[in-house]
Amino acid sequence: MADPKKTIAAFYDAWRTGNADAVDGLVTEDFVDHDPMPGFAADREGMKQTLQAIMGATKDVKMDVAPIVVDGDNAAAHWTMEWTQVGDFMGQVPADGKRLTLRGHDFYALKDGLVSEVWHVEDVFGVMGQLGLIPQGG
Repeated sequence: MADPKKTIAAFYDAWRTGNADAVDGLVTEDFVDHDPMPGFAADREGMKQTLQAIMGATKDVKMDVAPIVVDGDNAAAHWTMEWTQVGDFMGQVPADGKRLTLRGHDFYALKDGLVSEVWHVEDVFGVMGQLGLIPQGG
């Protein structure tokens, strides 16, 4: 059985490095993303495609993960990701080379030490403000 903390840390490393192939060894075959990005499936392949789409539009990625908390077959983490935008943001906003920051929380269900389900919340409005699409709060 895999160590859940190591599995989740490796999951974030896959995002940090853009390694979608690593997802296969980190999530179960019946993996479910309860909050998939619009236009992407909620399964393992959809997660890999989401990772490729997002990370393919970024460079110089830095990702800080707060301590990963595991309680039995559940886990949670808070993270902050910074990157330079080199591709269209979510396929909509042309890249202008800005440095952007996104924060989020992930909650996991685990099965045999692998991620079987994920629920996540990201501060997309914060990124939209950084891109000048909406006013930023004070």
